[in-house]
Amino acid sequence: MKPEANENFRKVAKALAAAGEGSPSVFAFSGIERRGGNTTVVLNVARHLKASCNLSPLVVEVNVERPALADMFELDAKRSTSAVADGRMSPSECAQQCSLGFAVIPAAKHDSQNGSEPDVAGALRRITASAGEEYPVVLIDAPPVLRASGAFAVASVAAGLVLVVEAGHTRVEVLDRVKDELEQSGVRVIGAVLNKHRRFIPGWAYRVFVK
Repeated sequence: MKPEANENFRKVAKALAAAGEGSPSVFAFSGIERRGGNTTVVLNVARHLKASCNLSPLVVEVNVERPALADMFELDAKRSTSAVADGRMSPSECAQQCSLGFAVIPAAKHDSQNGSEPDVAGALRRITASAGEEYPVVLIDAPPVLRASGAFAVASVAAGLVLVVEAGHTRVEVLDRVKDELEQSGVRVIGAVLNKHRRFIPGWAYRVFVK
């Protein structure tokens, strides 16, 4: 990772740590479209919350269409957000330590031909209610807002949403439209990260972090 990218992730982690309200502080991250690097951003911010802010974050993956964390960290995919959603397991049973030094609740892939999608928003409410002092910050790795119908519902559980934008792929007018739609739905957009680029978006996106 380039030094400037690493420093930018550290700045976002510190900004979120300072902006947190309540215990835990809950922030969702969502890309505009697929393959924007949302999971990479969430993991790097979590890493810096641990290393630079001395906080123990909990990363919760809710993208049941394209889950990645169980395979990435060799976690038990049965101990998932879906297991919390349907009451098979408690949040504490599903939280697993990953190799980066913080806890993760992975998502399990949902078979669309085998019933309706799990109630991940309900699962998130149970997870955040039980996080307590053990996990003062919860980061939600949410599905892309333009691809998943439940993305807005997931984002509404969080205190704020960070949009992850892939450099060179998302037009400014699309970003503005998504931001407006989210806010009209009651989602508080607190910033945006320009991923796969050496710095973060200036303007409204970054100023909210440092207010």
